[in-house]
Amino acid sequence: NLLGLLHRAHSNLPRHLSATAYARSISLAAERLRLNPKDAAAHSFLATSSAKTGRRRDADEHIRQALALDDKNPNILMDAAVVAALAGRRADAVGWIGKAVGSGYCGAIVANQPEFAALRTEPGFRAIVTAPRKAAGS
Repeated sequence: NLLGLLHRAHSNLPRHLSATAYARSISLAAERLRLNPKDAAAHSFLATSSAKTGRRRDADEHIRQALALDDKNPNILMDAAVVAALAGRRADAVGWIGKAVGSGYCGAIVANQPEFAALRTEPGFRAIVTAPRKAAGS
């Protein structure tokens, strides 16, 4: 989806450009919420964007709303992990990562996400990202 593409693109921008890009993306996601306040993906995008721009209260509120709307979506669960990790809530982040991977999110992708660099020494994190994937349908 468009919000996901914008999010990944912003992660690779130089810092001085990323603030402007995040501000624009936050504006677009907010507009989506104005049109549909129950858009879980827009809430989730706003949560991670807010967390990455230092707006922790906004991040916590949007991820709470996203999870209330869709607590099974592995992308939203992963965004909850990002919000928790960036707020320094390591145990919460590892818990959300476990739920996301358990719901189908790829552990190998998680292992390489820069937002989780501080978690790489956590035994729980390592166990989640190195566990063999279950076969589809099992």
